[in-house]
This record gives sequence, C-alpha cells and structure tokens, in this order.
Amino acid sequence: MSLDRRINERLHVKRKIGILQSDRSVVYAWTHDLSIGGMQVLTEYNADIGKEFNAFMSVYDESRRDQVIIEFRLQVRHVLYDGSCSCFRIGMQILSFRGDSREYYERFIADRLLKMGTPIPTPPRSSTPTTDEV
Repeated sequence: MSLDRRINERLHVKRKIGILQSDRSVVYAWTHDLSIGGMQVLTEYNADIGKEFNAFMSVYDESRRDQVIIEFRLQVRHVLYDGSCSCFRIGMQILSFRGDSREYYERFIADRLLKMGTPIPTPPRSSTPTTDEV
C-alpha cells in the first residue's frame, strides 16, 4: 500500500524539465506528476536525498497565449527505481521560484485542474518563496 504524503492534488502530466548540474551542464528528465509544492520526475539518473538543484521547464501560458519558462529551486525528497518504466522516479519539493515563475506555475496547474473539473488548491504563500537567487 502506498502512502501519499503530498498535501496538494497531483496533476499527472508529462513535461520535459531541465535540471542544472553543478558543472553547469543540463540533464533532462520528464515529469511524472506536478503539484503546487513539488513534483516527481522520471530519469535514468539517480540522485541523493537532500540534494538541491536549479531547474526549468517551458509551458504554454493560457493568459499570455505564449510559452513561458518556469525556473525553480528543487530539493530531492525521495528516490526509487520504478521498474514499470525502467528508470528512477525522484520526488522533488519546490523550495523557491525565480521572477514570475510562481505565477506561471500556479496558473499552469490551475488551468489543467479546471479542465479536469478538479477544485483548485490554494497554496500557503510562505511555503515556497519567490526569489531571484535561484
């Protein structure tokens, strides 16, 4: 039996995400699901619990009618090997956003949840600060 400890609704969506490594190279992964406070990504690479990364992804913003880049700082919370897709599934918590990224990310999730008929969660503002230091 799986225990879901995530506070917010999970949105199962496959999006390409770039994870910036310490040597400034980028490793690409795919999201398994997103929520207001975090996400799970699928990747061939393992990661250490507690490790922090800068990451980015591009989404279509309905209100701007254009692609936007969401930039955030993530921390690895759990790692498991998912035999069903032959890769690692890594749970990451969003620590902070850069610039307008919080607004874009929350709007992206809200738009998708509305299309599914799911109530939109209201995140606590203090849990994931916006910063330009990401």
